[in-house]
Amino acid sequence: MNSIHQSSEKLPNFFRLILWSYDLEKLDLERNKKIIILNSLNYGDFSHWHWIINFYGKEAVRSLIQDTPASEFRPRVRHLITLIFDIDHFSHALRSIDR
Repeated sequence: MNSIHQSSEKLPNFFRLILWSYDLEKLDLERNKKIIILNSLNYGDFSHWHWIINFYGKEAVRSLIQDTPASEFRPRVRHLITLIFDIDHFSHALRSIDR
């Protein structure tokens, strides 16, 4: 989290559209960072993307993207993510091996 932001800061109301199954008042912006960022990237619009970049920082968002399996991103969003965040590879989901 950027140092200018207070830990008591809450998500703007426009996040209700993409985080409808969560109580926004109870979401912790640091502890629930992955949920907030992934939902913003997959289902949000420019206002959501702009907010997460301004709040968390572009490099923090980029790092989270690189540590997240590609399968967690919608195919239509994946290409845009690679362009905006300069991602050259995605992590791969580990698969279990039945023996």
